Amino acid sequence: MCIEDDHGNPIAHLLNFACHGVADGGQYLEWSADFAGEASKEIERVMENSIALYIQGAAGDIHPFDWWFGNRASEHLHSHEDTEAMGKALATATVKLANTVTTSSNIPLGYVTDDIELPRHQVSWSVSDALEHRENLISTLGNYSGDTWLPGTTTANAAENHPELYGCGNNEVNLAKNQNLPPVPVTVRGFRIGETSISAHAGELFNELGSKIKKAFPENRPWVASYCDHYIGYISSRKPYEEIANIPLTEIVNMDKYRRYYGTTTSPYNQDAGDILVDSAVKVLKKL
Repeated sequence: MCIEDDHGNPIAHLLNFACHGVADGGQYLEWSADFAGEASKEIERVMENSIALYIQGAAGDIHPFDWWFGNRASEHLHSHEDTEAMGKALATATVKLANTVTTSSNIPLGYVTDDIELPRHQVSWSVSDALEHRENLISTLGNYSGDTWLPGTTTANAAENHPELYGCGNNEVNLAKNQNLPPVPVTVRGFRIGETSISAHAGELFNELGSKIKKAFPENRPWVASYCDHYIGYISSRKPYEEIANIPLTEIVNMDKYRRYYGTTTSPYNQDAGDILVDSAVKVLKKL
């Protein structure tokens, strides 16, 4: 999306893309704007006097490069160079698209909201069982004492290499404690800026769910802006819940087997939450 002043000079470019902002790795202790920052910097370098804004999409289960869970052979090790390369690739595509955009001084604007509630994740174990299991895991696995990642660590293998961080039972305790709490309120927003519609909401929405929102409007696919408002956790698609439904407490913490379900096993919400949000988003966008 391109925004110009009254004289036709570009003042802002908006980029919508779906990918976890984790290209920079845990071996660094500095703050980083990650690939989104690199993309914005490059766009602003090429298109002078213009601000570039990155709008995160439905990236709940999308990683950069080849960091699928369990891949121990990636050549990308979360370096600053990886981050810069990804950011510049996005910037190049953005600049190419920006040069094809036509602007108008007379565009429609719209804004609609819908309030929904996301039901809590239900588990088959009790708080007392989860607490006892966590104590056993911590005594077996120990604690990680490093300030940074060990060499060779990536998002794809971090949990498998360090179950003391990811598989120590904390998540299972929290799920058991929270499952009887009230549903979580979420406001789903719809924006219209000219021909572009935007669905905006909180949560790390799985990409399949974001795609459902887009596919509901095949003639003019909307943007999906996830991660809005405050942080409320992952919102998973339905199938992973079905695949882990019968996995017991003692097994679900096994990172070698179940790390690939991370966004589902750690989601505060049950299997219906994703569809509830998608239905609301589609309803809101149809009102614009």
